[in-house]
Amino acid sequence: MHGLDWLPPKLVARMSTRRGRAHAFDSLRPQWTALIVVDMTRLFTADLPDDSVVLANIDSLAKVLRHAGGAVAWVRPADPPHLELVEAVLGREPSARYRAAMMAGDERAALDDRLYPRSADLHVTKRGYSAFFPGACDLPEKLQARGIDTVLIAGAIANVCCEASARDAFARGFRAVMLADAMIGNPDEHRAALAAIYRNFGDVRSTAEAIALLGG
Repeated sequence: MHGLDWLPPKLVARMSTRRGRAHAFDSLRPQWTALIVVDMTRLFTADLPDDSVVLANIDSLAKVLRHAGGAVAWVRPADPPHLELVEAVLGREPSARYRAAMMAGDERAALDDRLYPRSADLHVTKRGYSAFFPGACDLPEKLQARGIDTVLIAGAIANVCCEASARDAFARGFRAVMLADAMIGNPDEHRAALAAIYRNFGDVRSTAEAIALLGG
């Protein structure tokens, strides 16, 4: 399945006409590319089966990108700012539950142990939804120090932290690519997030397409 198969055909046709091509980015340069794995902690992955395609795709792409000279970054949520706003939007009980699950020492704050991060990878936390919002996370500066200009977004949840990160990555000058089959979330909201990014902020690919572009 190609990344564009997740999108409305009319949208793909319209954007292909406007751009003169289906994809915003036709190539990936491994040494300037990073896989950004957002919030794949036990809080969000508890219901994934051991044979989850998302888990397998993240692991496969991480291996290929490391071998090709790129970077892998693991992003975990931290206590968000503006707690009164979080409570107003999410509700008091859900916001309290999410906050508790982000605290150091809570087993739900750990990365899913079916993933295989390495010590040489980037490990960061973010305060808020986006890993690229100024002041919320130091990931953009770490990537820029390595000469990274392209980010492949994977993880949880597709239409929340993944979409927010892709939007802000674009605003910070990164080429943002959503990996359609390496994210979790409600199917309808997942597809809507992919469409929003494809239309205005970046590109959408499948894991297999990204691996092929990286020469894997």
